Amino acid sequence: MSLLFGLNYYFLFFNERMTDALFVGAVLELLIAGYVLLQKKEKVFFFSLLHHQGRVLEVKDHYSLVKIQGEIWKAVSDDQLHVDDLVEVIEEAKFELTLKVIKR
Repeated sequence: MSLLFGLNYYFLFFNERMTDALFVGAVLELLIAGYVLLQKKEKVFFFSLLHHQGRVLEVKDHYSLVKIQGEIWKAVSDDQLHVDDLVEVIEEAKFELTLKVIKR
């Protein structure tokens, strides 16, 4: 009978240790992955406006304000922009978009 209890305690102890080891391993893996991602110089954006379309709201000297998916963005373009032009995003950099005119 003591052998049976000894085996039960052994398996219980082994499972708890295994669970703890798996938990510690998962936490370490998350910490290492987070560290590696933070060390990258290039920022990764999960949400992209590339190839989305919008309307020009206002034209300034060096930039324009456009509305894309309900949000207002600062944008530049090689094309001459006018209010109410339909534009498409061809490049994005931090908080400034580069546009091309689709329809005037």
